[in-house]
Amino acid sequence: MKVVQTLEDTNELQDAILEAQRKSLSQQERLLESSSQLGIALDMSKDNVKDMLEEFRLAKAQYVFPLVQIIMFFFLYFCIFIFYF
Repeated sequence: MKVVQTLEDTNELQDAILEAQRKSLSQQERLLESSSQLGIALDMSKDNVKDMLEEFRLAKAQYVFPLVQIIMFFFLYFCIFIFYF
């Protein structure tokens, strides 16, 4: 009788361990899926940042060149004004 009870207890313990392992495996699978999705999101974000930096660089070049031309224009007229007056 004692042997039978010990075997039943052992069986219940093994079932509990098996259930805990199943839950752990399920959680690990969810974590793996989430980390995979996070990696994809990070890659997309990195590409978006690169695109924004490129757009900023191009926009800056479009505004800086005309600004330099305007400054040169006023400097030229200032020099002419100083020279003649």
